[in-house]
Amino acid sequence: REDPENDRYYSCKYDESKTLRECLEMFVLTDDNLNNPPGTMTGYNNEAFDILAEVAVQKTGMDNFGEIFQKYIAGPLGMDSTTYDCPIVKSTQEKPGVAWGLCSTGNDFPKFVQMLSKDGMSPSGERVLTKNAVYQMFSHGGGSALNTGDLLWGGHLPFYATRCYPRLVKGALKNMVPELGDLALPLTSVAGYGLGTMFFLGNFGEIFGHAGSTGGIWLVAPGRFAIYLTWMASSSIAPEVAGGTYTLIADILNAFENASTFTVENSLGVEDGSEQIEICGGQDMYVDLFSQLGISSFEPLTPTLKCPGDEQRLSATEVHPLSAAFDVTGFPFHLL
Repeated sequence: REDPENDRYYSCKYDESKTLRECLEMFVLTDDNLNNPPGTMTGYNNEAFDILAEVAVQKTGMDNFGEIFQKYIAGPLGMDSTTYDCPIVKSTQEKPGVAWGLCSTGNDFPKFVQMLSKDGMSPSGERVLTKNAVYQMFSHGGGSALNTGDLLWGGHLPFYATRCYPRLVKGALKNMVPELGDLALPLTSVAGYGLGTMFFLGNFGEIFGHAGSTGGIWLVAPGRFAIYLTWMASSSIAPEVAGGTYTLIADILNAFENASTFTVENSLGVEDGSEQIEICGGQDMYVDLFSQLGISSFEPLTPTLKCPGDEQRLSATEVHPLSAAFDVTGFPFHLL
């Protein structure tokens, strides 16, 4: 999408003489574009949402997906400053970048996140999505296709935004930083992927959400909290700023997690039979990266924050011995 001259689909999509359907039929819905046989592997991509947009147009008989979004989502939620007419990313109502081309605000988009956290109900009590629709977003939704966060980006894009991880892999970053070749680290915070939703392992339970290289991240911890964090930094334009942003997100999320409580009740008739879940599910459940590295936040691993035209500002936090090696990668976040 950022290099349409070398991408036939996006070159077509940005051509005003072509329709979205024509571009999909010529450059997406062809056997030549299959990376894996249908139904075998879940892969991270944007074009699938463009296909869904065209299906929605055919199903509703409306003129374009932008109108559908306004009628069924933005309107009922009162998202008056949100639209797919977003020139800065070449998105329009007729040919939207469904997965990445929505222009919104820090006041508007939290209404969508609140709706998801309330099982499809708007903050004012109006039903926007069915409870089953939200459930499907928060489930794998890929049938029998292999679905794992480790393979979401082909197993080569580390992304750390949480404290807990399914597993550690020795040499996970060795191709990027030889100094880390003997160290066991996670591949990604994303434990799985649903219908447009990333699955994260929270400190005390599963968290659903989605991160973006520009704009913000939304997170829903069912029954506990919902967050929308917004900023203005693109990894493709200012990676040194965007990378630091994800470090802050990880620490903000950890603070929210530690401030919330999550208990389970047993049915054995024991007096006061509820107990709080341990961090990362307790011993031998999931990996607590903070304990592994002897840290209480990600800040010691990324002690500098670079701003365009500004000098580096050093953190007051004591620097971790591995910080120099992580700095070579921009602590993977820069790659998003």
